[in-house]
Amino acid sequence: MSWRVGRPKATAPRLLDTLRIVQAYASLFPDETEEAYGVFLKTTYGITASQELAVAFKLAANAGRTGNIEAFRQRSGAAFSLLRTTIDQVAHGKLAIDANLGPELWVMNSRFRIAPAVWERERTEPLTLNLNTANEAELMTLPGVDSATARRILAERRARGYFKSLDELCLVAALSPELSRSLAEMSAEMGRQKEYKRQ
Repeated sequence: MSWRVGRPKATAPRLLDTLRIVQAYASLFPDETEEAYGVFLKTTYGITASQELAVAFKLAANAGRTGNIEAFRQRSGAAFSLLRTTIDQVAHGKLAIDANLGPELWVMNSRFRIAPAVWERERTEPLTLNLNTANEAELMTLPGVDSATARRILAERRARGYFKSLDELCLVAALSPELSRSLAEMSAEMGRQKEYKRQ
């Protein structure tokens, strides 16, 4: 989920914690490196290591969802073949297990309020979201982001992988100077916040 209530937290998200545990295990038990990385990468479909894998599995899933069994078989076969290659590359130090993870690009939209918890009705908390994981509807909650802009951001993220910075996002998605400034202000506002409690 891309939405977050409250203030930024200094510690890494659960996925990164799990990733670090896998890396520590592989370094402690070098004979089991390939197996350790293999379990993690198979579980996550290798998307932490490769954007190409993320796209390959998405294409296979789309074919399956539409009932195109022949395309599903072909695309899933290619995706699993690429996954095996990726596991081998990671296990032999040719590719980082987190090569496809982008930084968290959080912005705070004080104009858009949400409830602190699903069971509460009163909207008191500013909306915060990660631009590297937000979907189209979430992006459209930001002032100045219409559906065409949201789709452009998502298309660039899918094609290139996660954005390395807010500046890169603004440049490659061809955002207007006004929207770029607005996002920079929301990012700065997020940066001024202290610890938060995740609901």
